[in-house]
Amino acid sequence: DLFKNKVVELNYDLNLMIIHSVLPKNIAKNNKFTELKISFFKDLFLIESEIKQNGVSNKDLFLFDTGYQRTAMLDNDLLKEGKFPVEKMEVLKKVIMRGAQGNEIPVITSNLKVLKIGKYKLKNVPIQQLTTNKPLRDKNIHILGNDVLKRFNIFLDFQNNVVYMKPN
Repeated sequence: DLFKNKVVELNYDLNLMIIHSVLPKNIAKNNKFTELKISFFKDLFLIESEIKQNGVSNKDLFLFDTGYQRTAMLDNDLLKEGKFPVEKMEVLKKVIMRGAQGNEIPVITSNLKVLKIGKYKLKNVPIQQLTTNKPLRDKNIHILGNDVLKRFNIFLDFQNNVVYMKPN
């Protein structure tokens, strides 16, 4: 509840996080920003994004995670549900990550053709496929990480549950 009823600005151009009591007037009507509805799962917030590969497109909710230092992590169960052509993604590397409890997490880094966030399309994005030991036990979820988020200046409007993003 630290940011309840606040607006959090993440200005990556200036490396600043600013807490506002109201959304600055020029943001909501500025067509340089894309507007995304915030959905909540427990105390975590998510935004809808889209992935595309070889003619297959899936829209899902992504955890908005500035603490994850990579581009995106895709949940294998969600990929299977959406019949996403994982086998056609170029594998860039395979590694073992360590979880907070020291557990081993096998991770495959692959090339995703398109990651679409609002009106912005990122092409040829190296993503990680989560194979086991998911971060949330009771929900299959994709994660947007800071290597993508830092490409935008962002307003998190927790008064109206909206994210405003524009490329920086």
